[in-house]
Amino acid sequence: MKPVLQKPTPALVRAFVEKFNTNPDTNGPCIQIDKLVKLYSLNNDLYEIWAKVVVINQFYATNIKATFPVAQNILRLNIDAAIEGGDPNVVAQIARMKFKKKVINFYSFATKYCSFHSPSKFPIYDQYVDKLLRAYRDEYPFAMFSADDLKEYGKFKEVVNQFQVYFGL
Repeated sequence: MKPVLQKPTPALVRAFVEKFNTNPDTNGPCIQIDKLVKLYSLNNDLYEIWAKVVVINQFYATNIKATFPVAQNILRLNIDAAIEGGDPNVVAQIARMKFKKKVINFYSFATKYCSFHSPSKFPIYDQYVDKLLRAYRDEYPFAMFSADDLKEYGKFKEVVNQFQVYFGL
């Protein structure tokens, strides 16, 4: 059975934001991550980066088994200017990790890491956002995209922008 999608409106979004913000199970982790990112706003100290990686990974269950190499990668990338500028390429740089001979893509984690540093420039991607965008695409002509497009951050950001424009959000 196909789920019934409510048409997004500013009032509906405000209602969901209010529900999210007043539920400590959903908003509590965000408050903690926000505090940590404000305390360690730059990405030039390995142990500060590592703390952020560990907390985001834990709260969002992003399945990173070896958080220290991810923190090392972020330090090596020198990402602060890219995050400040909203450069979508920084997501792929953070996401792509090589462990021994295997390349792993921590895409969802990387979007969250960037979003907590600059929420207005980096929407969060996860499986739920993916499913909803595709469901809304099938109901409303707000954008043309494939499921694979959502895994390329620049395209994903454009789809989110098209969604916001189409629905007046």
